[in-house]
Amino acid sequence: MIVLGIDTSIRGQCVTLIAHADGTVVDRRTERTTALSRTLALHLRDLLKTGEEVAGVVVVTGPGSYTGVRAGMAAALGVAHSKGVSLFGITSFEAVAAGVPGDGRVAVLVEAGRGAAFAAEVVRTGMTMTVQPGPARVELDGWTPPPDVTVAVLGGFAVAGAVTVDQVAGLAAAIPVAMGRGPLDPAGLAATQVATPTFALVRPHV
Repeated sequence: MIVLGIDTSIRGQCVTLIAHADGTVVDRRTERTTALSRTLALHLRDLLKTGEEVAGVVVVTGPGSYTGVRAGMAAALGVAHSKGVSLFGITSFEAVAAGVPGDGRVAVLVEAGRGAAFAAEVVRTGMTMTVQPGPARVELDGWTPPPDVTVAVLGGFAVAGAVTVDQVAGLAAAIPVAMGRGPLDPAGLAATQVATPTFALVRPHV
C-alpha cells in the first residue's frame, strides 16, 4: 500500500512524501517557500506522477501555522476525493513524538513563531499516542520541561538537551499511527482557529 503524506504545519515549510503503510519512505519533497500553495501543488504533481496508486492520504492537522495547516488540509482533501481514498489525520505533536524512538512520555515543542512554541506532552505506547490535555503556547525563553521526560522539538529553533526531529522522518513514522486509528470523515471538516492566530486544529462542524 502506498500512502501520500502532507505536512505544512511549520510556517513556510512544505513537506510531502510517498511512503508504504509502515512509514518506509519511497519518495519525498521538502522545501522552504514563501509561495506555499504553489509549491505544494508542484510537489503533489511530481509525487503523483510516479505511477504508484495512492491508497490513502495522511495529513498533519496542527497545531502550527494556520495558513499552512489550511493549505495542507485542502490539498489532502482534494487528493483523497479525486483518488477515492481515505483521509487520515495526525497532530503535529504526534508526528514529532513518532520521530522519537521507543515508548514513554515525550514533551513536544512545535514552532509557533516570535520566540514561542506550542507545547504538549505525548504518551506513546507502541502505535498508540495520547496527547495530554492542552495544548499551550509557551515562550521558549524560560520554558522548563517536565521532569523525567524526553523533550523533542520541531521547527527552526533548538532547546538544550532536546531531540530535534526531522520533519520528514516524523511524518513518515506517524503514518502507521494515523492509519491505525481509522480515517477522518471528510464531510464536515474545517480548519478552526483556536487561542492564537497561528494555532489551527481540524474539528468536525457542530
